[in-house]
Amino acid sequence: MDPLTELEFGFLLIPLVGFAYGAIEAWLSGREPRAEVVAVDDPAFGGMPTMVSDRWGLTGRPDELRRLPDGAIIPVEIKSCRSPRWGVPYPSHRMQLLAYCALVEETYGKAPPYGILSYGDGRELHVDWDEVSRSDLRRSLESHSRNGLIHGGRLALMP
Repeated sequence: MDPLTELEFGFLLIPLVGFAYGAIEAWLSGREPRAEVVAVDDPAFGGMPTMVSDRWGLTGRPDELRRLPDGAIIPVEIKSCRSPRWGVPYPSHRMQLLAYCALVEETYGKAPPYGILSYGDGRELHVDWDEVSRSDLRRSLESHSRNGLIHGGRLALMP
């Protein structure tokens, strides 16, 4: 068998490099390339029902829900502003997304591994939904309650 010519090798290498680049770019940008959009908070697309959590004292609707290949549902909060330069979500955006993670967990009975903040410049940041995040959300809700920002027993999340 003749060894591959440089031209033949190049034709074999181009798709591999393209695939690798796409996978790396998706990983670096924080996007889940195989996630399926299952709900959008837009009446033109059927809307999304308001989620309620008695446990957390929250009501709200994320902008989008995506289903991962393993069946997990993750909330997506869309922001029109540019993403933070340093790659760390703005605290208020993070807290809103954590509240949506709590709502998704209670509504669907399975904790999302993370939520996504999707910024106007196209960048998506993943925010883990773990024990640290739950503790941060709990402290924030307790602070809102102490400061009289929760009325009627629930904090309503605004888009």
